[in-house]
Amino acid sequence: MNSLSDKVDEKLRKREERYDRERRVRIKSSEDLETLEEVFDKRTLLTILKILNIGKLKEITGVLKAGKESRVYHGLDPQGKEVAVKIFLTSSNIFRQGRLKYIQGDPRFKDIPHETRSLVDMWALKEYKNLELAGQAIMVPAPIYVEKNVILLQFIGKEGKSAPHLREVPLEAPAG
Repeated sequence: MNSLSDKVDEKLRKREERYDRERRVRIKSSEDLETLEEVFDKRTLLTILKILNIGKLKEITGVLKAGKESRVYHGLDPQGKEVAVKIFLTSSNIFRQGRLKYIQGDPRFKDIPHETRSLVDMWALKEYKNLELAGQAIMVPAPIYVEKNVILLQFIGKEGKSAPHLREVPLEAPAG
């Protein structure tokens, strides 16, 4: 009779361990998916910490612009110079819907990932490289550094206030 009782106890113990293990996995998964301001999920926070630790960024001081694909923050580099910190949203399906076609046609990018976060990382890298190329011909914010879904850019503005867009600047009629 003892062996039957031992088997039941062992089976119950294993079931409790499995339940506890599955519960921990569910909790961990939900923590990984939590976001702050639609942009600061665990993965992005770790990316920002890495950028801070390697000395590319000293601090993020506030939001400059919020859009459906990304948020742009004002920051300072280690020398106190203003920078723009562009963070692409990793939870957005916009990249799946509209951006895939732009990466697929670009010969610089092979093996396009199927996972949204990897696709967002690839998009950030593409934007970084496009800004490098464009900067050779026209005035654009100079890219400084890219890591996963975060790009550091030259800040165009003064004292934490970004310069107006061209469409926001009143133009004068040409003389003549």
